[in-house]
Amino acid sequence: MAAVLLAVGATFTGNTAQAATNYPTEDVSGTVTVTNPDGAPLYFDQGTFTPLNRSLPAGSQWKAIYRTKTADGSYTYNLGGTQWVKAKDISYVDGTTLTDGVLFLYRGINTSTGATLPAGTFWKVFNVYGGSNANTFKYDVGGATVEGTPNTDFAVFGSQEGSFNGTFTVYGSGPATLYDGAGNGVSQLYAGSVWKVFGAKVLNGAIYLRVGNDAQWVRLDAGNISL
Repeated sequence: MAAVLLAVGATFTGNTAQAATNYPTEDVSGTVTVTNPDGAPLYFDQGTFTPLNRSLPAGSQWKAIYRTKTADGSYTYNLGGTQWVKAKDISYVDGTTLTDGVLFLYRGINTSTGATLPAGTFWKVFNVYGGSNANTFKYDVGGATVEGTPNTDFAVFGSQEGSFNGTFTVYGSGPATLYDGAGNGVSQLYAGSVWKVFGAKVLNGAIYLRVGNDAQWVRLDAGNISL
């Protein structure tokens, strides 16, 4: 599980990127992975590198939209709008597949299709994009996107993992199976027992919550979440 789920300006929609003079750009369709253990600083532009005063966490993955070769011959990558990262802080691989993640909503959020996803629900994340300002991101939850601020509007597990203070309570009707990281049952959790949630992932089409180490998972549908 990678480090957690940050920001950009307006969504890039054209086929030709508008870059600063003498900094030609090219469209790309690949994945940026943050390799700098201290994170990848975000910049407002690809010429003067005006800092946005925030960074992407080490290990997080992002869809790259286009890239620019700067005066020193190195690349900078655009993640949407005015969000840029330097090549020295990341690795780039062609292709758009990102690490699957899970989104937990702290509040109800409208989707790009007009539907509302209710607070307290989990959703599988297929891709992450830059949002409409320097504090938000857009998450593809399958056929629609939601936009918001990580750790404020939602918790993001898998590709942008951050702190999550929720707990999982096993339903009182019976024990819940405890699984290892591959989905094999290894033990049971007592009915009514309460566990801190450390992570979440999608396995075999179901959402699992990590309630201990990387070999201790429980299915979401075996209990409920409390904040």
